[in-house]
Amino acid sequence: MATDPEHLFLNVDSCLRVTWCWIEALTGHDPASAAAEAEHIVDTRLVDPPQLGVEFHFGLVVDMYLAAGDTELAGAALARAEWFPTLTASATRKVPPAAQGPAATGTR
Repeated sequence: MATDPEHLFLNVDSCLRVTWCWIEALTGHDPASAAAEAEHIVDTRLVDPPQLGVEFHFGLVVDMYLAAGDTELAGAALARAEWFPTLTASATRKVPPAAQGPAATGTR
């Protein structure tokens, strides 16, 4: 895919490459191979540090493994996808006490 041949924008390039793998997998072009490539991209470029949409891209990997008929690898990828919202929610989405409602501030 010649979207970013020099890989100047790694995060965008990675997302596009995973999406391209997903398209290839779901149109019958060797889904197992596409899933392995996409999972490698997610693992090497989107996980550490966690990039926006990492759980979504793991979801695409799950879809590819299911298209390949490999429920075991699909389950493992799903477990990894489910781990990230907890990590990113606790690390980046601090809710101020006032936004949590009266019980959080002790007022009624």
